[in-house]
Amino acid sequence: MVPSPGNQNNDAVDDATNAVGESPSLTYDNNSNGSRPSRLSSLDIFLLSSWCMTRAINDCADEELTSDYHMWNQQYSDSNLLLTREEHRAASIAACFLKDYEDGRPPTLSPKLQSISDRQLQMYRFKHSTVWSFGGLSIASILLFVADGPSRIWTLILNMTAVTLFGMDLYMKRQLHMENYPRHYHAEPQSSTNRSTLYDRLMMYAVALFLFIFTIQSWLAFWLLYDDTSTYHPFTWAVSFFKPIVFFYQSRRARDAFEALSRIGKKLLRVILIELFLILTFAAVACRLYSNDENFQTLGRSWLSLFALSTTVVNPSIWMPAYNESRWNAIFFVTFIVVGVFYLHSLVLSVVFQVFIKSATEVHRRSVSDKEQSLRLAYLALTTNSFNDTVEKSFVHPPTIREAFRLLRPHYSRLKTKVLMDIVLPPIFDTSKQQIQRDENLLDNGSLETRYPLTYTRFRNRIRQALTSSVRVARSHSVLGLAVEVLGATGAICNLVYVILLTSKFDVGWFVNSEFALGSILTFAALVEATLRYNPIKFAYRLDPMSRLNAILDGTGTIGALVSLLGIILKLTGDENGLDFLLTGRAIGMIQSMRFSVWFREVLQRSLYVLPLLSGPIFLVLSTMHVFVCCGMLLWSGSVDVDELSTNENVESLFYLNNFNSYGQGFITIFNVLVVNDWNQIANVFLYADRHSDPVIVYLFFVAVVIVAVCIMLNVIVAFFVETFMTQLNLVDVEDEVLAGRCNPLSFDATELHKTDIVSTNCSVTGEALRFDVIQREGYDEIMESVANQNNDQSETFAKSLRDTMENLATMSATSDRTGHLICCRQSMSQFSTESFQRLVGEYLRRDKMQTVLLEMLEQMSDFDTRPISAWSFEYQGVAQQHSHPSDSTRFLFLKGMVLPNNPSIAVLTAEVISAYS
Repeated sequence: MVPSPGNQNNDAVDDATNAVGESPSLTYDNNSNGSRPSRLSSLDIFLLSSWCMTRAINDCADEELTSDYHMWNQQYSDSNLLLTREEHRAASIAACFLKDYEDGRPPTLSPKLQSISDRQLQMYRFKHSTVWSFGGLSIASILLFVADGPSRIWTLILNMTAVTLFGMDLYMKRQLHMENYPRHYHAEPQSSTNRSTLYDRLMMYAVALFLFIFTIQSWLAFWLLYDDTSTYHPFTWAVSFFKPIVFFYQSRRARDAFEALSRIGKKLLRVILIELFLILTFAAVACRLYSNDENFQTLGRSWLSLFALSTTVVNPSIWMPAYNESRWNAIFFVTFIVVGVFYLHSLVLSVVFQVFIKSATEVHRRSVSDKEQSLRLAYLALTTNSFNDTVEKSFVHPPTIREAFRLLRPHYSRLKTKVLMDIVLPPIFDTSKQQIQRDENLLDNGSLETRYPLTYTRFRNRIRQALTSSVRVARSHSVLGLAVEVLGATGAICNLVYVILLTSKFDVGWFVNSEFALGSILTFAALVEATLRYNPIKFAYRLDPMSRLNAILDGTGTIGALVSLLGIILKLTGDENGLDFLLTGRAIGMIQSMRFSVWFREVLQRSLYVLPLLSGPIFLVLSTMHVFVCCGMLLWSGSVDVDELSTNENVESLFYLNNFNSYGQGFITIFNVLVVNDWNQIANVFLYADRHSDPVIVYLFFVAVVIVAVCIMLNVIVAFFVETFMTQLNLVDVEDEVLAGRCNPLSFDATELHKTDIVSTNCSVTGEALRFDVIQREGYDEIMESVANQNNDQSETFAKSLRDTMENLATMSATSDRTGHLICCRQSMSQFSTESFQRLVGEYLRRDKMQTVLLEMLEQMSDFDTRPISAWSFEYQGVAQQHSHPSDSTRFLFLKGMVLPNNPSIAVLTAEVISAYS
């Protein structure tokens, strides 16, 4: 049973409590179903239809939570770490808040912990599950954009399915989030969490309004005739323009990217106008110099020709006639290409990237406080306050933390969750004789049940490390594991040679006659290797290949093997296409050869880190493409006659397939323009459309697509990817002498460079003590810090200069023999100390003890990272420690540290010797 709190003197808990505005009391009401509004709002009426479909989830909440509770107790009964129902609920609540922290969103559940019901916990688990996120909302998004059934009734069904799925999500989100915040919760606009909650509320109402209007449009499309353009088409296109709102509803990164882009709109507009004006200047000159050329006869035609030249789609064909007349004409065009292509485009790319990244970083820093709110609430859910008046600590129950990790990592075994718990509560945590005696006294009094004190500062730093850790069973170089590697390497090499010979038309008789047999052998070898690596039936618990399972490379290889297996079956049944399937599968399996390249695996791993960061810019690009597709369909839907244009000599062959006769064809057309090449030939198709074929309309549309989608949106993605990828890419050189001495290049895994080896308790299956590798994954925050150019080199340069300044000041101070300073870069942990600091600290502390003290003080300083800088000068006085001299009890070393307000990446520690008589 979770006891009620006593005194509220713990500073860490007070900080966390003040942040959420609630008492950290955990008095749970098992029958609480959360607050209910007294009246139905308009949003409640709209979502009433979705409520019926989620009723089953709500009715079975108590039963499923009870089954989870008994399942956990049965699973862990061998370790005598049974949880009470209240402790299981506390772990469930903490897991929800930690999940919010991982996903970078503000708390979904109420900050009033005692008001959270079992129904809300179960609803949270379903809403944020992989099945709902990818199987529900993703399907709804696809149906919303591309629903076009074979008949009107099917189109209506698909549209209503999308509306129903989004309606269910809105209903669950309102039940989880909005009901738990009272109307006056937004009274403080300066609070980041309150502002985010207000944005979420407005987004919910906007999506609900859109779904309502979209439902009306879908029924109108079903009942009205398609030739009634006066009522159907304009309304349809007007509704379609707002479909991308679902992207911003689902993804907070998309909302942040849109906000960052909106902040820099004026700067982008200025740069684009400068480029367009310079092209206009060159166009005016070209009108006078090359007036005989049809491409430069008018100012508008000349500007369009030079704009196309700046995108390189008509280079060099457009200026070759002038160059043929006089070689001196090359001076003008080369000058324009240098200015327009190399300079202006680079300028646009640089400005777009710099201002967008700067703005995105500011938006990200603001959202950090939202994540911090989730972390504080998780801490309050896991901790219990004083058990009597003499103990003023916050205590945690280790099994409760382990249960929270089990809910967060359901695919982890008991031993792996124990490793994560050990990160938060290390095995050596508070094992001093004094603490053990204190705990024993509390146990004798029945006041403590194997609980440990944990401050919020330590919890904050350690839980962040645990959440970014990937726990894997340490590989053991067994004979079976080595055999799998040999089989994989041999099969990959043979398959590579086989495919190369086959595609090179190797006409040797024995090879042609045996290509099916050789392909079959390679296919079965690939299937055997995949079976051994995935080990689906767990036939060998000690099967740990020297190179770990790679989801992408091994998954692609397995798909290729299955395609080849299908080809073998078809071939044996007499199907002539069987051999094609076999050879296609072997070609797909070639990618598996790259798993033996350390460099490629490192690049692939870093790419997987970076791709989630691109979700925001990608949603912006998709939204932009969708808007232009809708505009194109509004202008030219059904106006491009493919059969007629196929015989038109003025239209490039097959380019007439780029049209807006349907949404899919329009999307492909905009995508081809996004690639830039031959966009002018695509625009030429619409000069022969049945309507809106005026060159002004056509070229104005496509120039706008190039400027907005290519010059701005595409540059954002390219620059963002390049910067984040190159910042985080640590190329591994297998020729390095150190690595060559540590591992075999064949089996080397790049994650060996940043992992911690941990020995677990005995495995219940094998009876052996397993070893785990705890690998730190680079999170979104770390990559954003790198993108913002807050790198270690700049911090270290500043730290060195600050150390030199303090050295110079010490020479002019009369107390330089009693005072010293140390400058520490908090990211790289590089330390730069003055000579007096080394001398003074060396008398009182050993070097290893000094590093321990430094880490403890840095952990305490990190509690002030999220506080406003304006409050530091009065509220934040730093952290301090005092140490006595080993041989002189009258002398003390006073250590004080603080984070620089104007540069939070730098911490300054001051050492001062004081006397008991001073």
